[in-house]
Amino acid sequence: MRDTYGTEPVRDEMFSILETYIPWKGRTEQVQIWDGDGRIVAEDLRAGYSLPNRPTSAFDGIAVRFSDFTSGIPDTSAWKGGTDYVFSNTGVAIPDTFDTVIAIEDVVMEAGGALHFYPVRKHGGST
Repeated sequence: MRDTYGTEPVRDEMFSILETYIPWKGRTEQVQIWDGDGRIVAEDLRAGYSLPNRPTSAFDGIAVRFSDFTSGIPDTSAWKGGTDYVFSNTGVAIPDTFDTVIAIEDVVMEAGGALHFYPVRKHGGST
């Protein structure tokens, strides 16, 4: 069966073509991971453990506690870096005391160290 425009084979037809022209030899072998370059795995490869093993920041920002924002944007005039927030770079583990990251683009840091957060942006729809 062909797709709507008749130019590309659909999934089942492609499998049939592959099986016809690239027959599976049914041969596998185990090799050390460092010898596997250029090879194709015969089954899923799973790590014994995964890293990072802690939550990490998906973007640059300020890591905070969500509970500090349950009533809206809090008064941050007395906040201290390392206690009430930490800078969080992309891919870096977030300390256990924090559970939320606010994008750095949504934060204003004044010269004296005070933090201010831009109001929450609405996504999609009318404002």
